[in-house]
Amino acid sequence: DVAKDDYDTDDLLDRKGASVELRNPIDPNRIRHSSLRACVERTYTKGGRHESIGSATLRLGPFRRDLPLDARSNVQGSITGGTRLSESNFKVLPFTSVSATTRQLFPLSSISDQPWTLALQHTLTTATRALPRHEANAMGIASRVRGHSSMGPVTSSLVGTTELRIPIKIPRIDSEAKVVVFGDWCMAQSYASSPQLVRKSSVGVGIRKSVQGIPLKLDVSYRGDGKIRSMVGLGADFDV
Repeated sequence: DVAKDDYDTDDLLDRKGASVELRNPIDPNRIRHSSLRACVERTYTKGGRHESIGSATLRLGPFRRDLPLDARSNVQGSITGGTRLSESNFKVLPFTSVSATTRQLFPLSSISDQPWTLALQHTLTTATRALPRHEANAMGIASRVRGHSSMGPVTSSLVGTTELRIPIKIPRIDSEAKVVVFGDWCMAQSYASSPQLVRKSSVGVGIRKSVQGIPLKLDVSYRGDGKIRSMVGLGADFDV
């Protein structure tokens, strides 16, 4: 299918639309945290394809649970349903995607006044083959492993992260920071006419420090292919 192969590599040029979101569309007495987002948009690719897309996403959670020994966990998920309408041949292509994420934090004993923390996160995402290409690209970015570039457009992925977070003190400036020892991995199915299974992994160490309230992070990763990469970023690590 030549047209299908072209769509697999056709880059997005323009995307316009509007969305509306409702908080707690489900009775909070039944499900405490929920949201519903509806979106309509029109896309235009470099190859000249015009599509109209309508979708709705229901998000549930996060649902938090306390575990023994001051540990805690949560789970959250989402389901999206939508339709693509090609403006050239009026072909209708329905699509669906589902995602679920679990997180756990386990405080560990230590010799300092602040405990070390073992943090785990796993995310499973899958979608039907008609998923719009820009959504497949977004899924690939969300599945990124530290030290690697984006996974590229994907239709399914399973991503895991393990972190050991170690609080430290910087004596000369009497300041606190955090060392993070981590391992990341991902398995994903590429977005193509002939899908392939892509695997990426890395291990490494990073440091976390807030400067004037801005959380800074530096990670150095050793990749599964033997290469070493560093990455600087902003933002706090995941929490429960």
